[in-house]
Amino acid sequence: KLKNHLLDSDVYVHPSYIENSPNSICEAQLIGVPVICTNVGGVSSLVQHSFSGFLVPANDPYQLSYSIKKITNDKLLASRVSENARKVAIERNNVKLILSELINIYKSIIS
Repeated sequence: KLKNHLLDSDVYVHPSYIENSPNSICEAQLIGVPVICTNVGGVSSLVQHSFSGFLVPANDPYQLSYSIKKITNDKLLASRVSENARKVAIERNNVKLILSELINIYKSIIS
């Protein structure tokens, strides 16, 4: 049901004040929904402003509403950001790459 709601959405807004690495942002990116997030915690490691989504300052409702209006009114921008985010999210969740990096970490620790 959540996937269908996201697919029917023009934008995913994540207005947290405290956050680490939210799966919900990654999920929206993976299915190609443009994201707007507050720039808190580890969110900026998932979203590169104006490339794979939009980052707004926490507790700035004017910037948040401006970003929502901007992305919903500019379909070309929304499409570009969505495509970029999807590519980044697919790479971030590449099982072979994750496994390879994990094995290299263990090898480094052992040696």
